[in-house]
Amino acid sequence: MSESQTKEATVTKVNVGFNIEGLRVLRAERGLTMTQMGNDCGVMPCAISRYEHGKKASVPTMKKVADYFGITIEQLIAYNKKLKKNGGDWE
Repeated sequence: MSESQTKEATVTKVNVGFNIEGLRVLRAERGLTMTQMGNDCGVMPCAISRYEHGKKASVPTMKKVADYFGITIEQLIAYNKKLKKNGGDWE
């Protein structure tokens, strides 16, 4: 891989991601703290906080989170869409 291809691949990896603010709802439904969840699924608690507040998560991180909750990445994204549709309130 050439140097320009490597840089392009790196930029692509950084820019790919999805909002998963619905993560807060999933965590709350199960009575988990950020620390508990982070320790169990291998995602830093400070990163969980950032994701819950709108920072985009990478696909590998989303996979870890989805696997932890026993759902698919699509379902994880759907939590976020449903949360936004209801004006931030979960049904």
